[in-house]
Formats: sequence, C-alpha cells, structure tokens
Amino acid sequence: MNREILKKFQEMALARGIKLSQEDIKELFHALEDTIMDVADELEIGERATVGCVVVEKQETKERVVKNFLDDADGEEYVVPAKEIVKIRGKKSTLEKLKRNKFQKE
Repeated sequence: MNREILKKFQEMALARGIKLSQEDIKELFHALEDTIMDVADELEIGERATVGCVVVEKQETKERVVKNFLDDADGEEYVVPAKEIVKIRGKKSTLEKLKRNKFQKE
C-alpha cells in the first residue's frame, strides 16, 4: 500500500483525535475489505448495503445467447449462463463531495 496514502489517513485520523500507526491503518483497511466481502455474501439478489463510503449491491445477470465471430467460429452460438454479480460503488453523498472538490486543498 502506498505510504503517502497511509500518511494521509494518519493525518485525517489525528485531526479527529485518533492516533494510529501505519500498521494499524493497514489492518483497518483489511478489516474493511473483509467486512465488504462478508456483507456481499449475505446480501440477497436485488439488495444493497452501505459500508462506510461505499455501496455494495448484489444483482443477477440473465442467461443470454451470443454469437462467436472470433477465429473460424463463423457465428457459432453459445450460452452465457445467468450469474450473480456484486457491484461496489461510491456512496452518492461521497461522490457529490468529490464533484464539489471538498477534499482538494486550494
């Protein structure tokens, strides 16, 4: 992990009265990743949950038939089966703050 990011996180935590070592921060990021993974596993299709500043959503793709035109396939059709997918995106309020450049220093 980039040391500059860890230092920035340390500064932000210290501004809130929390003193963290870079190892503490690494462990917090790992815990956040594990939390997101567990939440994603527990979600039902169509559900979403907010974890910190990200939204985790589980969706299902539909089965579809596609034609293969690569190499010598001559438009041979094959089926892409339905599957569950997990989407992770920034929370709307976080994205809006970024658009307004609230986190950039002038």
